[in-house]
Amino acid sequence: MKKPFVSLVLAGVLLLSGCSTNKARVVSPITEALTDTQIDTVSSHPVKHRLIGASPNKEVKLYALQESKGTVTRILLDIHGKQKAWNWEAIDTGTPLQVMYTDLTGDQQEEAVITINTGRGTELDTYDVHVIRTSDLTEIPVPEAVQVAEQETNSTIQKQGDRLNITVDIHGKKYTVTYPAEDDAYFDQLRYGSIRIYSIQNHQLTATVSGNYHVAMFAGEVKITYRYDSASQRFKPDQLKFIAYKH
Repeated sequence: MKKPFVSLVLAGVLLLSGCSTNKARVVSPITEALTDTQIDTVSSHPVKHRLIGASPNKEVKLYALQESKGTVTRILLDIHGKQKAWNWEAIDTGTPLQVMYTDLTGDQQEEAVITINTGRGTELDTYDVHVIRTSDLTEIPVPEAVQVAEQETNSTIQKQGDRLNITVDIHGKKYTVTYPAEDDAYFDQLRYGSIRIYSIQNHQLTATVSGNYHVAMFAGEVKITYRYDSASQRFKPDQLKFIAYKH
């Protein structure tokens, strides 16, 4: 079965290809400990940059600091005037950045949630997600959804006559689905990665990862619900379930 593209439920976006020009503030970096994606803090020298995304009420704004051949390679994040630049890459896939301002940690303080489309095509739709604290503009780690699906599930694919039996085991709970066997070019187990989508539901971060049993055929998707762990100060996968696709 061919899986149609899924639209994100996150709202409040501006197209990467937009042409509006806005004033942001960026200066030379202030030295501090850096991660592989975080860059530098900024001060107040006014410089014009293109606005490429914003939350519905404009609490969170994103500006393109560096661009090359249709790809933004450096982004300035502005939350209520507090700014930090990041080495996030935003390819112009035709899908706008998704920006939300909501409380995902349960501490009564909103976070900035940025979802970036990293790939789009035939049987391909992938996103990265970034959750940023508004208090100090630090990023809260989120386990990558494909890795969660690969590590937390087991699957088997067996051909029996003209039928194909697929079993997915998630922490002891088994899901079984049967499809017609059309040829012998099937995988031994589900493969994840070509469709990875993040969304927010009831103030919870969720992800769906589709599983291929054939190059162009999907058996279903693993839905992951994340929970913020205050002890480790990061998100962790909390609930997983498999949803079979109808053929």
